[in-house]
Amino acid sequence: KTFPTLDPRTGQVIAHVAEAEAEDVNRAVAAARRAFDNGPWPKMTAY
Repeated sequence: KTFPTLDPRTGQVIAHVAEAEAEDVNRAVAAARRAFDNGPWPKMTAY
């Protein structure tokens, strides 16, 4: 299921974005957490 994203100037549809259920979001956040914890990001410096 998707919903349209409109150009605020013209009102025309510029994209259709997939809707997400709470479970979809939870799975995406958990995957991002695992990728962060097990990847190189925590060891990187800011410079």
